[in-house]
Amino acid sequence: MNTAKANRNEEGMSPAEVIIPAAVGVGIAAAAAAVLIFIVGAAVYATSDPNRFVTPSALFILAASSFVAGFVSSKKSGAFLPGLIAGTALMLLIFAASLISGGHGVIPAPYSYLVRLGGFILSILGAFLASRRGGAKFSSSPKVPKIKKR
Repeated sequence: MNTAKANRNEEGMSPAEVIIPAAVGVGIAAAAAAVLIFIVGAAVYATSDPNRFVTPSALFILAASSFVAGFVSSKKSGAFLPGLIAGTALMLLIFAASLISGGHGVIPAPYSYLVRLGGFILSILGAFLASRRGGAKFSSSPKVPKIKKR
C-alpha cells in the first residue's frame, strides 16, 4: 500500500508529497550552486582584477540557486508549498553555513540578512512561477464549495 496516498487528506497532499520534492529541490539547487561556483569562479579568475568580481558573482550564484530550489520543488510536486519549504530550508542552510564560517564575509551584518531574505524571496518567485504553469494548488488549502445561485 502506498503510504503517501494513504495519509493524504481529501483537501491536500500528504507530508511525503511535500517534503520529498522540497528536499530534491534543495539538493538540485546545491548541486547547481556547486557547478556555478566552478564555472563563475573560473570566469572571475580569468579577469584582470578577480577580487572586484567575487562578491557580485557570489550574489549571482546565491540568487540562481535560490530560484532553482523553489522552481524545481514546485515543478516536481505541482504545488506551491514544497517550493516555499525548499526556500526556507535553503535560507536556513546558508544561515547555518555563515554561522559555522564565523561571520558574514565581505557584506556587513544588516545587509547580509537582507541578502538571505532576497534569496528566500527568489525561491518563492521560482515556486510561484513553476506552480502557475501546471494550474497547481497551494497544497493543503481546503476546497471552497461553490455558492449556488437561486
